[in-house]
Amino acid sequence: MTHFISNRPLFTALIVAALLGGCRARFPTDKFVRTENQRNWHLLFFNDGRWEGYYDGNLITFGNYRADSRQITFESDYLCEQNGAPEPVTYNWLYEEETLTFIPAGDDLCAARREMLTGGAYKKST
Repeated sequence: MTHFISNRPLFTALIVAALLGGCRARFPTDKFVRTENQRNWHLLFFNDGRWEGYYDGNLITFGNYRADSRQITFESDYLCEQNGAPEPVTYNWLYEEETLTFIPAGDDLCAARREMLTGGAYKKST
């Protein structure tokens, strides 16, 4: 009986660690859409770290990203680089009920990207 009691804290710690590890958010790689004034914005995030942005079906930008459980860093963005804002930028992200929202984690000098990401929430598309 003493042996069981002495291992109980270790057992409890392992259970808690397993449960917390399963709660870690993972950035959703998929296709997302938001509609504004009857116009569609699409964002596609791929598993290999590539992303694409579309406006009314036209590819307007693309690049590379890296994401963790709370933030996404846009490491490259074609449109922003063409407009003189080449530096990487980080956003906080939230994904709930198949809705993806971005909040700047700092200054984003690329107005086009900032509008694309913060102009409204994106719904997972089929």
